[in-house]
Amino acid sequence: MIYLILTASKRRHRWGALASLVCVVPVVVVAFSRLYLNKHWLSDVVGGLTAATAYLLLAIWLVEVISARHAPRPVDSEGASRTRSVEAAADSHVGPTPQVGLGVGPPA
Repeated sequence: MIYLILTASKRRHRWGALASLVCVVPVVVVAFSRLYLNKHWLSDVVGGLTAATAYLLLAIWLVEVISARHAPRPVDSEGASRTRSVEAAADSHVGPTPQVGLGVGPPA
């Protein structure tokens, strides 16, 4: 959550820091209270925080992958997308493609 808050707006770092603090404080307070009230063992709290962190990292990764796939492609001066012009340049290569380091080809 903090990652998404901090990367959403680059202009307002103070608000991002405040929002990060608002996100972190309840997690720390609840984790400490579970230990203080003897409702959970330390290993339970650490395991819960680890599982939550793994879930959060997976969610952030999915958001980044999905947003990258749906982002508009840059357009060059001719109006074609950059990836198409790169593919066209690769297709115009004349001659065999060199097989470097793949163990293919005549022995040296």
